[in-house]
Amino acid sequence: MSFYETAMYYSQDKDIFSVLGEPEDPSSDWNELRCAQLSGFDYIFLSAKINSKLANKASLSEFILDLYQVMESSHDRAKLYIYSPTTSGRPEFACVQVNWANGLVKDFHISPIKNPGQREFIRTLFEHSGMMAGVA
Repeated sequence: MSFYETAMYYSQDKDIFSVLGEPEDPSSDWNELRCAQLSGFDYIFLSAKINSKLANKASLSEFILDLYQVMESSHDRAKLYIYSPTTSGRPEFACVQVNWANGLVKDFHISPIKNPGQREFIRTLFEHSGMMAGVA
């Protein structure tokens, strides 16, 4: 990692608590973080509100690494999704594909889920997921 990348990484204040707030605070964003476990994978759902606070790779890296620690997960097991409310009341989902290098996010891509079967599977997981509030 170059000096500039190192400086950018450590200059970010985006640990899990600076993004979500304190777990015991009812006004925190912990209730917008959800998780479901199935077949050895952790399906993690971040609200669009949480995602908007993660402006770059460095803040995303720190947040995800903290989240994995809280959940006792890893990037090999975790599947990350963003959910957004719609006027129909059924959220839309996007998949966050993260590529790692040396323990940091190398790059990431956010792709909407368009396949109806996959969308329904993710929606079902989301509906059966639990809120992360009170886990930390």
